[in-house]
Amino acid sequence: MTMQPCRSRETRGVAAQPPEATGSENFQGGPSVRREFPLCNVWHSDLTVLNNVNSCTSQPAPSPGRTHRMLCLFTGLEYNSINLMLSPVPTSVHSAGEGYSAAHRTEILEELQTILHSPAFIGSKRSQQFLAYVVENSLAGHCELLKERLLGVTLFGRPAAYETGEDSVVRVAAKEVRQRLGRYYAGLKTPPAAHIDLPLGSYTPVFTFPPFPQPRVAGRTDRFRRWYFCAGLAVGLLLALSVWGARSLRETFLASSLDRFWRPLVNAPSRVLLCVGGVARSSADELLQKPAFKGHESGTENAAYSILGVDPIDSEVTVQLSSFLGQRGKSTTLRTVDAVSFTDLREAPSVMIGAFSNQWTLQMTKELRFVFSRVRGENWSIREQAAPFRSWTLLDQSVVEAPQDRDFALITRFFENGTGQPFVALGGIGSPGTKAAAECLTSSECIDAALVNAPRGWEHKNMQIVLSAKVVAGAPGAPEVLAVYFW
Repeated sequence: MTMQPCRSRETRGVAAQPPEATGSENFQGGPSVRREFPLCNVWHSDLTVLNNVNSCTSQPAPSPGRTHRMLCLFTGLEYNSINLMLSPVPTSVHSAGEGYSAAHRTEILEELQTILHSPAFIGSKRSQQFLAYVVENSLAGHCELLKERLLGVTLFGRPAAYETGEDSVVRVAAKEVRQRLGRYYAGLKTPPAAHIDLPLGSYTPVFTFPPFPQPRVAGRTDRFRRWYFCAGLAVGLLLALSVWGARSLRETFLASSLDRFWRPLVNAPSRVLLCVGGVARSSADELLQKPAFKGHESGTENAAYSILGVDPIDSEVTVQLSSFLGQRGKSTTLRTVDAVSFTDLREAPSVMIGAFSNQWTLQMTKELRFVFSRVRGENWSIREQAAPFRSWTLLDQSVVEAPQDRDFALITRFFENGTGQPFVALGGIGSPGTKAAAECLTSSECIDAALVNAPRGWEHKNMQIVLSAKVVAGAPGAPEVLAVYFW
């Protein structure tokens, strides 16, 4: 049996009003249950304390006509009080018992305590607080509190007018709770007295009670049918593999666009070289003035440039790409730009990380359609060298102090660069752009968006992708495809 006490209701244009105070008769919940978890009481205007436990009994009761909110965190012999900015609750306390027997409410609350103290939750105070809050308010009938904005304000201290579309703290917390619930129930040896679930796309928990659905035991006829079906399927699969070959079948019909983008590097016999930039931005002007690199055996000549420490975001991107390729069975070699020569590029497929901090990115892509450049010696940009001659520019923060709310990035993959090896370069005008480019190169959704108008056989062609990403507090949002070019 599945029950969901709260149904989502929109309340537009009407401010929530506190319930009328009628004394202790308003509280019609089930029997008192001892619970030792953090969210032990919620105080509302002119109402009694809900679910008070011993760890909070020392707190004074709210005076009539005043609104108090308290979160009691039980930590052994100590507790902390945190003020919460809850809006007045527009439902009465007696709604807590609607649709539930006292036994069901007891089972739910006891199961909640078991979950919160399980290994799956004990290491995350945020997940404990989130699950306890939504379960208790759902049992109390306070559906109005189970909205993303109110959860952000109440549990995570966000301002009342914060943008939920840009701040995903509530969605991330809910996802973590769902994952922890999955781990908890996967480790149970015996069925629980009540099952608590947080459906995808909702913050209202669902409670299920025994008898739980049992898998149907297949009869003798079903077993024979399944055996014949599996035998026929196996024969058909063997025939298909004998004709196409296992690898050809997988690469031709099952590979995603993301896998096809990386296939030239993954299928190469040698390790993939990951080269992270470290050239000072002050040296970028000189690199931009140098002619395009044609290839020679004398190395990189980095002695003429100022080499700084690697940017932390570039380091993070390097590790991310190494892990991504490792999941596809490809080993990688990590080096800084001052330790890479043209000979290295001839011996292995390579990935250049960083734009103005990586001389290989600037010089190897200088004659392509989209290039990195500097406008009038002041602003940094990505510029198109053919019609319609578009450009995407950011102000130089060392010259003009202005908030950077957006960054741009360029991804390049080509083969005919004189090395005989696949070459990939990704970099942003700023560090957030580089991180957005790495996210695109590890996301099927972004690559699919870039390939909407791709020509036939694009995986064997050279290509460039221009990206944009909104920047909030130095972190990039989801990358957006601005332009794509194949040749």
